[in-house]
Amino acid sequence: MLSLSPVTQRDVAMACKVHPSTICLALKDAPSIPLATRRRIQETAASMGYRPNAAARNLAFLRTEKTQAGGSLPLAWLNQEPTRDFWRRDPEGIKVYAAARQRAAALGYVLTDLWAAEPGLRPARLAEILRARGIEGVMCPVAGAMRPELFETLRGRFCTMALGDYRAGEWLDVVCGDYYHNLEIALSWLDQAGAANIGLVLDPAFDAASGGLVRSRYLSFQHDGECLRDVPQCVLGCREDAHGDLLAWWHRHRPEAVVCGGRGAAAIAQDVLAKDVTVVCLETSDSGCQQIDDRSEIVAMYAVERLAAKVQGRDQRFGEDTQRSLVKGHVLTPSAPAMTPRQAVAV
Repeated sequence: MLSLSPVTQRDVAMACKVHPSTICLALKDAPSIPLATRRRIQETAASMGYRPNAAARNLAFLRTEKTQAGGSLPLAWLNQEPTRDFWRRDPEGIKVYAAARQRAAALGYVLTDLWAAEPGLRPARLAEILRARGIEGVMCPVAGAMRPELFETLRGRFCTMALGDYRAGEWLDVVCGDYYHNLEIALSWLDQAGAANIGLVLDPAFDAASGGLVRSRYLSFQHDGECLRDVPQCVLGCREDAHGDLLAWWHRHRPEAVVCGGRGAAAIAQDVLAKDVTVVCLETSDSGCQQIDDRSEIVAMYAVERLAAKVQGRDQRFGEDTQRSLVKGHVLTPSAPAMTPRQAVAV
């Protein structure tokens, strides 16, 4: 039976084993695509019976016209995560993306979501797509995956801003939470609550994103004051071993309270540890444990403000003068604490 579905550019891309953006440019005879590749794609499209979709083209035109009439200018939101819809499905990602879009709209911009991890999409081709769409400002949010080779391609060519990961500051300007300060206020809160031994449990992704700041502050805390707190930090390994590793660590050192870097680490700690152990998470989560409000939505909005300012000033600088902007969190206790602080913690 013959298929009644029209052939799309994505179908042609699959047949030619190239990215859909290459098909679009080749069918327009764009000189940025090698002549031989253009001819091969055009011949394949013709043999498959591809015809331009006038309705889709008109709809795209109307959307573009509406956007321009509303005074909205495009900013790219580059999704580096392994899945195309991460920022629309992950609970925390949804909040961050929504906050960024809201702030962009208030400033007269619209965020365009592009999946940078799409198979076959090279950084150089992505840069061509951004140029073709007239995009000057590029936001690079990091939730788990980070692609330095993409940063290398973008910097100096576009106005860029990274979001959420301290390490990204090696390549781009970045806005992220103040990992050092956030651990400091958690430790201070527990210390004033009377916890004699405080342990640190780290999710590997959170540990990496903090660029070592959390470890550094914890080590200095252990050596503050008159007594030496010698509870070693616990970095959880693979998911299958994490519960057992954490339980063995706790039995060995018996901390009265545990600060967790990462929502995953906090969830495991609540499952494994005794109920009289106070658990504090350094990220906002839906769990009932004490936590630090990392203000991730504020971080996203401020990053958009920074990027918009760079676009307006045509600031494409890069190199050793990249800037890290850190947003401090504050204590958030949705449930009654296991230990009552002797006095209020100033944050």
